[in-house]
Amino acid sequence: MTQTGRFQVVDTRTAWLTAKLVTQMPRLLRPTEVAVGIAQETGSGLVVSGSYYREGDSLRFEVQITDVASQKLTRALDPVSAAVADPASAIPTLARRTVATMASAVDTQSIGMAAGLSQPPSYQAYEEVSRAWESFWRGDTADLFYRTAHATALDSSYMPPRLMEAYVRSLEGQWPAVDSIVREVEARRGQLTAAENAIVEGLRANLRGDRPGRVRAARDLARLTPGSFEGYTLLAEMALSIGDPEQALEALSHVDPDRGLLLLSPIYWQTMARAQHQRGQYADELRAAQRGVRRFPDDLGPQVGLIRAFAALGRTGEVRREVGRALAQDAASGLDASYRLLAGAAELRTHGHTEEADRLLASMLPGLPPPAPDARTAEGDRVGADLQYEAGHWAEARRRYAETFARYPDDIESLAGIGAAAAHLDQQSEVARADERLAAWPHSFALGRNTYGRARIAGALRDSAKAVALLRQSFREGYPVVSIWERHVHSERDFAGWTDYAPFRELMSPP
Repeated sequence: MTQTGRFQVVDTRTAWLTAKLVTQMPRLLRPTEVAVGIAQETGSGLVVSGSYYREGDSLRFEVQITDVASQKLTRALDPVSAAVADPASAIPTLARRTVATMASAVDTQSIGMAAGLSQPPSYQAYEEVSRAWESFWRGDTADLFYRTAHATALDSSYMPPRLMEAYVRSLEGQWPAVDSIVREVEARRGQLTAAENAIVEGLRANLRGDRPGRVRAARDLARLTPGSFEGYTLLAEMALSIGDPEQALEALSHVDPDRGLLLLSPIYWQTMARAQHQRGQYADELRAAQRGVRRFPDDLGPQVGLIRAFAALGRTGEVRREVGRALAQDAASGLDASYRLLAGAAELRTHGHTEEADRLLASMLPGLPPPAPDARTAEGDRVGADLQYEAGHWAEARRRYAETFARYPDDIESLAGIGAAAAHLDQQSEVARADERLAAWPHSFALGRNTYGRARIAGALRDSAKAVALLRQSFREGYPVVSIWERHVHSERDFAGWTDYAPFRELMSPP
């Protein structure tokens, strides 16, 4: 442990002398466990102690880690056995596991989640997983994948790095890769902890488009790792995906945004603001978004929350100011500027400020910088078409959607945009072709996105009954009712003003 540089370890001589002192104390004046008494006398915060037993021709070693202040057990290592004739053979394994488990026990950044995961086989494997989490919350997925691969290479039976990789790839929509990893992990189901099984259940629910199942799995994970912010923030996001802001806010009430890895990520503030928006608590949303922007001034997420809150409150001047404010150190300035403008205009329109939305687009759309040419993605390519659509420039939107779809033939949203724009242009044959292609989408893991696209087309045609039926189907197939990043019903131009339609209002009511 001393060699890691992470611990101040009481030396053997001091521990031995202190043990003699403690054992001479009257029993009423010292803890029941001598090891805890030694730790108290030396000012230690944690104590590693253990026992060994003979079982036939083997020795069984058991090690536990105890918090000195509370005298409560914090970790118990899996037993290690060795032949009676060669007891020293157990020492390397005991040392590796003890150091790794101690590291997880004192990890203040993610202590709650670490307690629910499998014991790391070595300090090196644990360190890679810990650093991978840091990379995730910094948004550096390339480094995360490098570190999870290295941790797996150190010990292929250690499942936390595989589960982490699967989770991050699920966020990026890499569903075939997620499915492959989940199958690999499920083959070792018997060696997983309860928390790891909950993670697997959540990933499997995602793969089959079962949003309520995803919420149940996230709730189980939060229950099994009560000291973890990850479980509760995940539960909040999943609750929003089924349109349940009350459950999202309750989950976030267990989280302190001023501790641990949340100091590196705005996810708490983004989710809090989004949940308050869904409840119609726009002043509270504004306060949460403002705190998020102060903490993360150059991050797009809190900025979008701030724009959304100003739009809902009708503070159009502030919307215009924030949409036009450049983010410092922004590697994707063109895409982010477009996204902020789209969010501002869409929210203004949703909340009844149609003329201001149109003026905002008319004044700012011509001057938008293009996305960086070396950072082209389907989303970056498509956002220009989305802006033209939001502005009601149907022919230009249709042209741009078609160009994006030609470059990215797997981009469902571009195909849906072609159909919706064609509906506004009364190009019925084009509408029918887009709708048919979406209905017969050939690729796996659409997760309701194709059906949601068909609902958009029906909305553009003002076929409210068909649109609501398709929306309901898309939710059953896995499309989120509310999302922090994906387009969804609340800010969709073709569903603006539909709350007077009873079936739509019923569909969008909280569960």
